[in-house]
Amino acid sequence: MKVLKNESNHVELEIDEDMGLLNLFVNKLWKEPGVVSCSVVKRHPYLEKPILIVEAKNPKNVLINALKKIDKDIKSFENELNKK
Repeated sequence: MKVLKNESNHVELEIDEDMGLLNLFVNKLWKEPGVVSCSVVKRHPYLEKPILIVEAKNPKNVLINALKKIDKDIKSFENELNKK
């Protein structure tokens, strides 16, 4: 991950992940209070890494909260799979 922009209400991150994971992340971000906009931009499918763009009152906090919720969902899914 590479931070391209880090402003008080705007963050851009170049992330070396596939679009499926980033779409999950964007979906969670939209559910966070204070998010004005969030999206993933991938200018070229093979030559460039996707860029996650988040605008919010406090983008760092909404990013962390979204990651925690994704982690919680994954653990819940794992627990359901492990039930006998």
